[in-house]
Amino acid sequence: MRLPGRGKAWVLGLAALLLVLWGGKWLVHRVTHLQVDDARIDGEVVTISSRVSGWITELPVIEGDEVKKGQILARVDDRDSVLQREVLLSRLRATEGQMAVVRAQTGQVDQETLGKFQSETNRLVAAEAEVAALEAQLNQAREDYKRARDLTEAKWLSQQAM
Repeated sequence: MRLPGRGKAWVLGLAALLLVLWGGKWLVHRVTHLQVDDARIDGEVVTISSRVSGWITELPVIEGDEVKKGQILARVDDRDSVLQREVLLSRLRATEGQMAVVRAQTGQVDQETLGKFQSETNRLVAAEAEVAALEAQLNQAREDYKRARDLTEAKWLSQQAM
């Protein structure tokens, strides 16, 4: 008669074990799985835009991928930009060449102007020296005239010699 009592305890123990196992499974599932009613997950949504317009040639990420700061999200066709850059670089080189020519011409004009300035300065110095010489001759002529007049008045020199 003891078997039925033991069997009952055994069945109750087995039922309790099954209940604990099922409760553990339910608890693990509850902790590891997210249950939502509207199928949305919290996340950060960021709007991105490009500084240039054009066709996308490469898209290394897809919707829903996790991305990091600095990661390339898309590549835009850059053929037009590269061509435009080359045109601008050639214009820059041409402008730099023109600037070099203008600098050379400016240097040449500076040298010519300096040469003319020095030449005119030399002419001025020569003219001033000539003026000084002529003033000296004029002063000498005035002194000679005064002496001749004084000698003529003193009758030491004839009127004709003067």
